[in-house]
Amino acid sequence: MRNRRFGLVQSMCVVILASMLVASVEAQQERRRRDRGRQGRRGGFFGRGMRGMRGMASLFYLNNPQVQEELKMTDDQKASLEGLREAQGDLFRGLRDLTEEERQKKFQDLAKQSKETVEKTLNKMQQARLHQIELQQTSRFGLAGVLLGEEVVKGLEITEEQKKKVNEITEETAAAREDLTAAVEEGLIDRTELRGMIRELGSKETEDVMAVLNETQKEQWTAMLGKPFEM
Repeated sequence: MRNRRFGLVQSMCVVILASMLVASVEAQQERRRRDRGRQGRRGGFFGRGMRGMRGMASLFYLNNPQVQEELKMTDDQKASLEGLREAQGDLFRGLRDLTEEERQKKFQDLAKQSKETVEKTLNKMQQARLHQIELQQTSRFGLAGVLLGEEVVKGLEITEEQKKKVNEITEETAAAREDLTAAVEEGLIDRTELRGMIRELGSKETEDVMAVLNETQKEQWTAMLGKPFEM
Protein backbone atom coordinates (compact mmCIF):
# COMPACT_ATOMS: atom_id res chain seq x y z
CA MET A 1 0.00 0.00 0.00
CA ARG A 2 2.85 2.38 0.91
CA ASN A 3 4.56 1.80 -2.45
CA ARG A 4 1.33 2.42 -4.30
CA ARG A 5 0.76 5.69 -2.45
CA PHE A 6 4.33 6.76 -3.13
CA GLY A 7 3.80 6.02 -6.81
CA LEU A 8 0.70 8.19 -6.87
CA VAL A 9 2.59 11.03 -5.21
CA GLN A 10 5.27 10.76 -7.88
CA SER A 11 2.62 10.86 -10.60
CA MET A 12 1.01 13.88 -8.97
CA CYS A 13 4.32 15.76 -9.03
CA VAL A 14 4.75 14.98 -12.72
CA VAL A 15 1.25 16.05 -13.64
CA ILE A 16 1.46 19.31 -11.69
CA LEU A 17 4.61 20.19 -13.60
CA ALA A 18 3.02 19.05 -16.84
CA SER A 19 -0.21 20.95 -16.32
CA MET A 20 1.54 24.20 -15.47
CA LEU A 21 3.69 23.98 -18.58
CA VAL A 22 0.91 22.79 -20.85
CA ALA A 23 -1.33 25.64 -19.73
CA SER A 24 1.21 28.31 -20.71
CA VAL A 25 3.15 26.85 -23.64
CA GLU A 26 0.89 28.00 -26.50
CA ALA A 27 1.02 31.62 -25.32
CA GLN A 28 4.79 31.31 -24.97
CA GLN A 29 5.11 29.91 -28.48
CA GLU A 30 3.01 32.75 -29.87
CA ARG A 31 5.29 35.30 -28.21
CA ARG A 32 8.38 33.44 -29.43
CA ARG A 33 7.13 33.75 -33.00
CA ARG A 34 7.27 37.50 -32.48
CA ASP A 35 10.67 37.30 -30.79
CA ARG A 36 12.97 34.83 -32.51
CA GLY A 37 15.77 35.45 -30.07
CA ARG A 38 13.67 34.12 -27.22
CA GLN A 39 12.72 31.11 -29.29
CA GLY A 40 16.35 30.19 -29.71
CA ARG A 41 16.86 30.13 -25.96
CA ARG A 42 13.63 28.40 -24.97
CA GLY A 43 12.86 25.90 -27.69
CA GLY A 44 13.18 22.13 -27.47
CA PHE A 45 11.44 20.81 -24.40
CA PHE A 46 8.88 23.63 -24.29
CA GLY A 47 7.79 22.78 -27.83
CA ARG A 48 7.75 19.22 -29.04
CA GLY A 49 7.91 17.76 -25.53
CA MET A 50 4.55 19.17 -24.45
CA ARG A 51 2.48 16.43 -26.01
CA GLY A 52 4.39 13.95 -23.90
CA MET A 53 3.51 15.72 -20.69
CA ARG A 54 -0.13 15.97 -21.65
CA GLY A 55 -0.19 12.23 -22.20
CA MET A 56 1.27 11.64 -18.76
CA ALA A 57 -1.32 13.97 -17.24
CA SER A 58 -4.03 11.79 -18.78
CA LEU A 59 -2.52 8.76 -17.12
CA PHE A 60 -2.47 10.50 -13.75
CA TYR A 61 -6.15 11.39 -13.99
CA LEU A 62 -6.99 7.79 -14.85
CA ASN A 63 -5.17 6.69 -11.70
CA ASN A 64 -7.42 8.91 -9.59
CA PRO A 65 -10.28 6.92 -7.92
CA GLN A 66 -12.70 9.82 -8.42
CA VAL A 67 -12.00 9.91 -12.14
CA GLN A 68 -12.29 6.13 -12.38
CA GLU A 69 -15.69 6.33 -10.74
CA GLU A 70 -16.76 9.22 -12.99
CA LEU A 71 -15.78 7.18 -16.07
CA LYS A 72 -17.31 3.99 -14.63
CA MET A 73 -14.10 2.09 -15.32
CA THR A 74 -14.12 -1.68 -14.86
CA ASP A 75 -11.54 -3.62 -12.84
CA ASP A 76 -10.01 -4.90 -16.08
CA GLN A 77 -9.61 -1.35 -17.37
CA LYS A 78 -7.91 -0.25 -14.16
CA ALA A 79 -5.54 -3.22 -14.24
CA SER A 80 -4.48 -2.44 -17.81
CA LEU A 81 -3.01 0.87 -16.62
CA GLU A 82 -0.69 -0.64 -14.03
CA GLY A 83 2.26 -1.01 -16.39
CA LEU A 84 2.03 2.61 -17.51
CA ARG A 85 1.83 3.75 -13.90
CA GLU A 86 5.10 1.99 -13.15
CA ALA A 87 6.72 3.46 -16.27
CA GLN A 88 5.70 6.94 -15.22
CA GLY A 89 7.19 6.42 -11.78
CA ASP A 90 10.45 5.22 -13.33
CA LEU A 91 10.55 8.29 -15.56
CA PHE A 92 10.05 10.65 -12.63
CA ARG A 93 12.83 9.02 -10.64
CA GLY A 94 15.29 9.22 -13.54
CA LEU A 95 14.61 12.75 -14.84
CA ARG A 96 17.46 14.35 -12.94
CA ASP A 97 20.05 12.12 -14.58
CA LEU A 98 18.93 12.81 -18.18
CA THR A 99 19.94 15.47 -20.67
CA GLU A 100 17.22 17.68 -22.14
CA GLU A 101 17.13 15.65 -25.36
CA GLU A 102 16.93 12.36 -23.45
CA ARG A 103 14.20 13.75 -21.20
CA GLN A 104 12.22 14.97 -24.19
CA LYS A 105 12.45 11.56 -25.86
CA LYS A 106 11.33 9.84 -22.64
CA PHE A 107 8.28 12.10 -22.46
CA GLN A 108 7.43 11.48 -26.11
CA ASP A 109 7.83 7.71 -25.85
CA LEU A 110 5.63 7.52 -22.77
CA ALA A 111 3.10 9.86 -24.40
CA LYS A 112 2.77 7.56 -27.39
CA GLN A 113 2.41 4.54 -25.16
CA SER A 114 -0.13 6.34 -22.95
CA LYS A 115 -2.22 7.47 -25.91
CA GLU A 116 -2.34 3.99 -27.40
CA THR A 117 -3.26 2.41 -24.07
CA VAL A 118 -5.97 4.96 -23.30
CA GLU A 119 -7.56 4.55 -26.73
CA LYS A 120 -7.44 0.78 -26.41
CA THR A 121 -8.70 0.72 -22.82
CA LEU A 122 -11.46 3.34 -22.77
CA ASN A 123 -14.54 3.49 -24.95
CA LYS A 124 -15.40 6.65 -26.91
CA MET A 125 -17.68 8.09 -24.23
CA GLN A 126 -15.05 7.55 -21.54
CA GLN A 127 -12.37 9.18 -23.69
CA ALA A 128 -14.58 12.20 -24.32
CA ARG A 129 -15.33 12.68 -20.62
CA LEU A 130 -11.65 12.23 -19.73
CA HIS A 131 -10.77 14.99 -22.19
CA GLN A 132 -13.31 17.30 -20.53
CA ILE A 133 -11.76 16.60 -17.14
CA GLU A 134 -8.29 17.32 -18.51
CA LEU A 135 -9.46 20.67 -19.93
CA GLN A 136 -11.04 21.63 -16.63
CA GLN A 137 -8.01 20.75 -14.54
CA THR A 138 -5.40 22.18 -16.91
CA SER A 139 -7.24 25.49 -17.29
CA ARG A 140 -6.91 25.99 -13.54
CA PHE A 141 -3.17 26.38 -14.02
CA GLY A 142 -3.58 28.91 -16.82
CA LEU A 143 -6.69 29.51 -18.90
CA ALA A 144 -4.86 31.55 -21.52
CA GLY A 145 -2.58 28.72 -22.59
CA VAL A 146 -5.50 26.30 -22.89
CA LEU A 147 -7.56 28.72 -24.99
CA LEU A 148 -4.62 29.24 -27.35
CA GLY A 149 -4.21 25.51 -27.89
CA GLU A 150 -4.80 24.40 -31.47
CA GLU A 151 -7.91 22.36 -30.70
CA VAL A 152 -9.61 25.10 -28.67
CA VAL A 153 -8.67 27.84 -31.14
CA LYS A 154 -10.31 25.84 -33.90
CA GLY A 155 -13.35 24.86 -31.85
CA LEU A 156 -14.07 28.39 -30.64
CA GLU A 157 -12.93 30.07 -33.87
CA ILE A 158 -10.66 32.40 -31.94
CA THR A 159 -9.46 35.25 -34.15
CA GLU A 160 -5.93 36.60 -34.53
CA GLU A 161 -7.01 39.78 -32.77
CA GLN A 162 -8.29 37.76 -29.82
CA LYS A 163 -5.03 35.79 -29.69
CA LYS A 164 -3.14 39.09 -29.55
CA LYS A 165 -5.26 40.35 -26.67
CA VAL A 166 -4.87 37.10 -24.73
CA ASN A 167 -1.09 37.21 -25.18
CA GLU A 168 -1.00 40.80 -23.96
CA ILE A 169 -2.92 39.77 -20.84
CA THR A 170 -0.54 36.89 -20.09
CA GLU A 171 2.48 39.13 -20.61
CA GLU A 172 1.07 41.71 -18.20
CA THR A 173 0.32 39.00 -15.63
CA ALA A 174 3.80 37.50 -15.98
CA ALA A 175 5.37 40.95 -15.48
CA ALA A 176 3.22 41.53 -12.39
CA ARG A 177 4.32 38.17 -10.94
CA GLU A 178 7.96 39.08 -11.51
CA ASP A 179 7.42 42.43 -9.78
CA LEU A 180 5.88 40.69 -6.78
CA THR A 181 8.74 38.21 -6.55
CA ALA A 182 11.27 41.05 -6.73
CA ALA A 183 9.38 42.94 -4.02
CA VAL A 184 9.57 39.90 -1.75
CA GLU A 185 13.31 39.54 -2.35
CA GLU A 186 13.78 43.22 -1.52
CA GLY A 187 11.77 42.88 1.66
CA LEU A 188 8.96 45.16 0.49
CA ILE A 189 6.34 42.39 0.74
CA ASP A 190 6.12 39.65 3.34
CA ARG A 191 6.73 36.22 1.78
CA THR A 192 3.64 34.84 3.55
CA GLU A 193 1.48 37.25 1.55
CA LEU A 194 2.91 36.25 -1.82
CA ARG A 195 0.74 33.18 -2.41
CA GLY A 196 -2.48 35.12 -1.95
CA MET A 197 -1.29 37.89 -4.26
CA ILE A 198 -0.30 35.39 -6.93
CA ARG A 199 -3.71 33.75 -6.60
CA GLU A 200 -5.41 37.12 -7.07
CA LEU A 201 -3.34 37.77 -10.18
CA GLY A 202 -4.40 34.39 -11.58
CA SER A 203 -8.07 35.11 -10.90
CA LYS A 204 -7.82 38.50 -12.59
CA GLU A 205 -6.03 36.97 -15.58
CA THR A 206 -8.83 34.41 -15.97
CA GLU A 207 -11.50 37.14 -15.81
CA ASP A 208 -9.65 39.29 -18.34
CA VAL A 209 -9.11 36.37 -20.72
CA MET A 210 -12.76 35.31 -20.55
CA ALA A 211 -13.75 38.91 -21.33
CA VAL A 212 -11.93 38.58 -24.67
CA LEU A 213 -14.39 35.89 -25.79
CA ASN A 214 -17.79 36.77 -27.20
CA GLU A 215 -20.97 35.25 -25.76
CA THR A 216 -21.13 32.47 -28.35
CA GLN A 217 -17.53 31.48 -27.64
CA LYS A 218 -18.18 31.47 -23.89
CA GLU A 219 -21.12 29.11 -24.39
CA GLN A 220 -19.01 26.87 -26.64
CA TRP A 221 -16.19 26.83 -24.06
CA THR A 222 -18.61 25.82 -21.32
CA ALA A 223 -19.86 23.00 -23.54
CA MET A 224 -16.30 21.84 -24.23
CA LEU A 225 -15.64 21.61 -20.48
CA GLY A 226 -18.75 19.51 -19.83
CA LYS A 227 -20.18 18.90 -16.39
CA PRO A 228 -18.00 20.42 -13.63
CA PHE A 229 -15.74 17.88 -11.98
CA GLU A 230 -13.87 18.32 -8.69
CA MET A 231 -10.78 16.35 -7.70
